[in-house]
Amino acid sequence: MPVSRAQDVPAASESVRIHETVTNGFRHPGIGLTKDMLENARTQVIAGREPWYSAFRKMAAHPNSAEAVSCRNQNIKDPSKPDSDTFDSRGMVQRLGGDSDKAWRQALMYWFTGKEVHRSNAMNIIRVWSKMAPAKYKSFPEDHIHACYGVQNLIRAAELMRYSNSPKRELDWTEHDTRDFTSHFVKPCNETFFNRNGHFMNQAGYPMAPALSGHIFTNDRANYEKRVEWFTVNKDAPNKGWSFSIRDLARLVDTNAVTGEKVSPPNIQLVEMGRDQAHAGGDVEIFMNISRMMNAQGTKVDPVTGTISTQPNAVGPYEFLDDRILAMADHFCRFMLGYDTPWIPTPSDIGPNGEIRQVYTRIADNYRGRLRGLDFWDAHYYYTYRKGIDVAKKAPYYHEAFAKRIVNSDFDWLFIPRDVRGEGVRVPQTEQEPAVVEIEQRSTAFDKNAAVVAEEDAAFLRVIPAADGTRIAILSCDTDSKTLGMRVRTTGPAEIAMSGFVKPWLLPDTQGEWRMVAYTMDALEDLGDIVYFTVKAAPDTLVDLDQLVRKPGGRLAAPEFTTGNGDLRVVAAVGMPLQLDFSTKDTTGVRIESLDKPAGATLDSATGAFQWTPEQAGDLVFLVTTGNGGFLTPKRVRVNVAADRLSAIRAIASAHNPKIDYVEASLKKCMTLYSQTAAAVNQMSDSTFAKKLLELQAAFDELLPLTPLLPDGSMDFPRIVVSTTTKPGEIAFLADGNDDTFAIYTSAKDLGHVFDFGEDFQFSATAFATEGRLNFENRTQDAAFFGSNDGKKWVQLTPEIKTQPTELTRVEVTKGLQDERFRFLKIQKINRNSAPIFEPSEMRIYGQRHELK
Repeated sequence: MPVSRAQDVPAASESVRIHETVTNGFRHPGIGLTKDMLENARTQVIAGREPWYSAFRKMAAHPNSAEAVSCRNQNIKDPSKPDSDTFDSRGMVQRLGGDSDKAWRQALMYWFTGKEVHRSNAMNIIRVWSKMAPAKYKSFPEDHIHACYGVQNLIRAAELMRYSNSPKRELDWTEHDTRDFTSHFVKPCNETFFNRNGHFMNQAGYPMAPALSGHIFTNDRANYEKRVEWFTVNKDAPNKGWSFSIRDLARLVDTNAVTGEKVSPPNIQLVEMGRDQAHAGGDVEIFMNISRMMNAQGTKVDPVTGTISTQPNAVGPYEFLDDRILAMADHFCRFMLGYDTPWIPTPSDIGPNGEIRQVYTRIADNYRGRLRGLDFWDAHYYYTYRKGIDVAKKAPYYHEAFAKRIVNSDFDWLFIPRDVRGEGVRVPQTEQEPAVVEIEQRSTAFDKNAAVVAEEDAAFLRVIPAADGTRIAILSCDTDSKTLGMRVRTTGPAEIAMSGFVKPWLLPDTQGEWRMVAYTMDALEDLGDIVYFTVKAAPDTLVDLDQLVRKPGGRLAAPEFTTGNGDLRVVAAVGMPLQLDFSTKDTTGVRIESLDKPAGATLDSATGAFQWTPEQAGDLVFLVTTGNGGFLTPKRVRVNVAADRLSAIRAIASAHNPKIDYVEASLKKCMTLYSQTAAAVNQMSDSTFAKKLLELQAAFDELLPLTPLLPDGSMDFPRIVVSTTTKPGEIAFLADGNDDTFAIYTSAKDLGHVFDFGEDFQFSATAFATEGRLNFENRTQDAAFFGSNDGKKWVQLTPEIKTQPTELTRVEVTKGLQDERFRFLKIQKINRNSAPIFEPSEMRIYGQRHELK
């Protein structure tokens, strides 16, 4: 019996039938979905089986699946005509995108429910677009990319309408419909937008799928065979460095393209991973989309030439080149999950004469870890159920990613085979960016010290901290929030070092209870698509990680200490009372505690007042937490207890380095307080001295180097620039040592960026350096550095960098200008010869900051 259904989900019905045909060797319906697939999906929905039923509910709940939908390109005055019969712009792409999505959903809703209204909606949209003017199709920039999904979806909808029965004659698919749709839509789209060989990587893959769909719909054998060869080998590709074919893009690499050395064993690599992982993920999706269409048609190819073949040794698209697509998907998922992944430098641009013009030297970092949006699981079902192969053994990383899949598509369930079992039956995650993320679902454990554990109805990641820390990867949890929360359970205090973060995430001893612990990022910290956690704690400590709260707020707001949540360093003296303030900004329902505070210390749980009189010298560390019933916010306190008053004063003053120049006001404040305190060190009462010591500590904590330095000895300009034209947080990318993080071109006004050192400061420099974005170094070529004191009149300080800065490229300041001082710094391309946009990944200033006195 079918399971109970929500009232707002239409019931599925078997009233619609498909009449399967074979014409000119083409099976219909057969654009990735066959009669058997469609009937199986509907049977499972009617039976209430998972994962089909939940997926159908999700699809049916979409507004474009509703009974009342309109056609954007339908003429209001004359509904029998399109509003525009011209297809020559992105504006028409947007119209088609909306209309084709509606048509495809309406066609599927008709198949599943049998409701006439859905067939009427789908036929109406198809017939409107069947009246476009063939002569008014014109190529426009990136038409082959942007039109592809809309075209394929409309052809899919037409295919289903064409081969399914109709409840009334006026909704029948007729030969007239076939002629109009073919002549006015399918052929003009293929000939205008999709008939060019040689686009860059997946820019060639995207048009291949709708083109093949069109060839199947029109029974065009010759063009179908041409496209299949383009997909497998593409022997006539004008650039084999970026050709989108299984052989070229899912490449077997045996030579280091930088050194020319042979490499053994060779490596199967998805070449576009050298660009970024968003485009590479699109490659995998396209490979499987096309393979599904070929398999639906029963197409096999020669194992070497890739041309369509019926010979005994012919293979399917997945089997071509020894299961190359699966191997490539496994390699991609290995990197996306956070594992170390081998890479051999390989060409990404090869000239007609074989000259290597560009090499992808490493895998790009951009979008690593972003599992959401990936839609390439067809191969898992194919190998598991069609071929009986254990994917966990043959492609372990692809299998692991499958188990962590976050389904974005409303249609990928349609081809799930009827005998699916195990992981395939589970209803996968569908929410792309949930406010609360289950860590066990979006993490990678690299060794046996981290594993998913289930207790009753809950699952979580249990971490046993190793001696040097246990490393895991957190995936697809990026957020623009500066405060995070994590539901944890510990048996002792722990801390998590996070890649790209300056300070660790402190975890208090929750005494075996689940608690939510907060972390607040500083202005230059950012939680991206992947972050590595290294969990550290004392031996035998258990750390359980359950949920990550990406955007705490409201009921899940974290309390904050009045003095900030960062570490507190305090110097005290034996016998001197120490009073500290651990109060919170919002005192409502807050409880302040410390499980490991010093013996004899008191901490008021309501006010946060801390009192302690040290009895012996030494160093100690403890945690203070403030909790509001929902969140715990930890604060680490480091206390250096000096033997006497003078030793305490000197310990605080040791923060000053006489070899470093400091901002005058901060230095003067320190020296004045130090002199006053030292002079009266034996005259002050204990309470007065304790307060003076805290005041002196605060002053030295705020001691500011005039020219802070990066580890390479250049100026740490992100810390001291008061404003910049880069987008918020991007200034940190310019000094992080990663050539795949960058200041995006959209913020580069007039092909440059301006940095303001503030009205009280200027800089001078002997040299600068910059590096271009990985694989797009020409976008930083022709850049020079300029100085100004009013932000209007600029002095060019360096010559332009005339070569592509593929590494950090130093450029000296022109003689005579090395001692000149400026408030504003600008880096700017002086022309557009190399590229019309500006995108630096790194910048360095070799110089000094000066105070205006």
